[in-house]
Amino acid sequence: MNWRRASLGIAGAAVVVIVAGALALHAPVDPARLRAQAIDMARSKLSRDLAIGSLTFKLLPRPTFLAEDVALANPPWAKERTLIHADHVSARLALLPLLVGMVRLQRLALDGAQVNLEVAPDGAASWDVRPAGGSAAPKPASAGDWLRLNELEVSNADIHYRPKPGVDQPWHVEKASVESSLGLRNVRVDARATYRRHPLHATARFADLASFGAPGAATEAAIALDWGKTRVSADGRLPLHRDLEGAAFKASLESESLEDMLAFFGVEHRRTAPLRVHAELSESHGEVDVRGLDVTLGKHRMTGDAQVWPAGAKPRFAARLQSDRLDWVRALLDAGSAPYPPLAPEELFYDRPFAWPLLVAMKGKEGTVDVKLGAVLLRNGVELRNATAHAVFEGDLLHLKPFTAELLGGSATGAMDFDGSRKQVHVDVTAKQMLLERWLRERHRSNAFTGGPMKIRAVVTATGNSMKQLAASMTGPVSIAMGPGLYASQVAGDWEARMVHFSKKESTGGIEFECVAAALPFVNGRAKGEHIVGARSRESRLLTSGDIDFRSETLDLRGAVQPKPDEGVGLSTIAGDIMIAGPMRKMKVKLDPASTPGVIAKAGAAIATLGLSAAASAAANSSTSRPDPCDAVFTPQHPARP
Repeated sequence: MNWRRASLGIAGAAVVVIVAGALALHAPVDPARLRAQAIDMARSKLSRDLAIGSLTFKLLPRPTFLAEDVALANPPWAKERTLIHADHVSARLALLPLLVGMVRLQRLALDGAQVNLEVAPDGAASWDVRPAGGSAAPKPASAGDWLRLNELEVSNADIHYRPKPGVDQPWHVEKASVESSLGLRNVRVDARATYRRHPLHATARFADLASFGAPGAATEAAIALDWGKTRVSADGRLPLHRDLEGAAFKASLESESLEDMLAFFGVEHRRTAPLRVHAELSESHGEVDVRGLDVTLGKHRMTGDAQVWPAGAKPRFAARLQSDRLDWVRALLDAGSAPYPPLAPEELFYDRPFAWPLLVAMKGKEGTVDVKLGAVLLRNGVELRNATAHAVFEGDLLHLKPFTAELLGGSATGAMDFDGSRKQVHVDVTAKQMLLERWLRERHRSNAFTGGPMKIRAVVTATGNSMKQLAASMTGPVSIAMGPGLYASQVAGDWEARMVHFSKKESTGGIEFECVAAALPFVNGRAKGEHIVGARSRESRLLTSGDIDFRSETLDLRGAVQPKPDEGVGLSTIAGDIMIAGPMRKMKVKLDPASTPGVIAKAGAAIATLGLSAAASAAANSSTSRPDPCDAVFTPQHPARP
């Protein structure tokens, strides 16, 4: 066959088809008839009223209907009367079906649309369209497959989503397009939108959306969301129903700072450190597995896995998380929290709210989280090592049973219970061999103390919205027993020498503690009583009474310094009580002013008797069996020895 003759034949056939099609177009595409047909179908298939201002038809270059002022009604209960209104609608028809008298919509474009999506108090959605009478109406014979689209394009559209009365979430779609093969296969989506003036570019491809919304529906797909600094993607078998059945995909988040994504959703947030999240999700028999979870925020990295059972009256989960090192303050700053200002010189605790609302949000859910941390640097500078915890969530109740950690050269173990609704915490902790030296050094306090191994036992309950409020309400017994330690202070050593020997020449350059003990019965943040703190050094002993008050963050303890038996005569023989008082961060040690007259009287008596009264007091101290102050605090009426 000669190619020129073949070309002429094909061209001639095309002319015949076009002419024949033009002659056949009049009946099926009559604008008035199709306008009435569309209104009838909206009522029968969607149970909604459809209004069309004007409708015209163009044959060339492609058969297209042009409509102006098109509106589809909302249900009667909705606040806004219109579900969707479009200034301009362009509907392109498929040519081949049209030649045989069938009208099928191939491409639909909406410009200048207003969309109102509302949710009723009973959960009904305004976009949930149903056939009249609850069942599909018969398709008009002349309608053909006119609702089967290959392309949808929306531009300059405003969408208002009102999930409840008084809440309006406005979206603006600059341009969005959806392309697909027949039957919603090979669907491709490309959309650019803004929410509260923050942009999003979304792209997606779906192998098959024909079963969208059906239980167990899933398809091979890839989704990418780009806010500029933050990108989220999912690739694999994605669910088409909220039950996640059949899902098996990889998900990732890459962000220079989350502020752009959070701002898009109306959450004003400080700049965050770079964040990377990767995980693989799969569903089988109602269980969603999260494997290979890898989260990096700034320089902090955490890995783990989880299982989730979303169905049932109470969704459940079980997770395992681990990290080599966590700097708590740095992690909060990296997550966008504002830095804490320095505490006032006399304050111990911050009054910033805890994240109780996050725990309250767990109502209706149950789960466990096992955490392993190689090292944790706390806000106060103390470092925990090899910390582990088994967390159990029961709605807004959180139980850490048990938790363990190495710290301050020793270890601690115990349990903690948090009640989100009541803003209450219960702590039961036992610690041993923790060094006071390490406590002071790691908190960047005095480095003049060495040693001081401590045992601590505390069982307390507290209620409050912040650490300051919790401390002020703390109720329960706290016991402390410390072993040998050296306070290398020349001034303190000189004063101890004066109290014991009348002269600082006997000073050892510090106080060599043999033990310190405290039995503190806290009630609403205050521990008060007789003989609640005692100490014994190489030279002296001290047993004090008074109170330690976390409400005012002050203390007031008073007691007499006594030389150890057979240590001789010193200022303590005639001096009154020692007073340890003031703000806890700036406590002062001095003679009790109330005892000054007594001191003068004792001094006068000693002078008048040429020191015989002082010698008698020293002899009495030597012969009298006084209780060890480190034992005397642990009476049956006080908290027990740790």
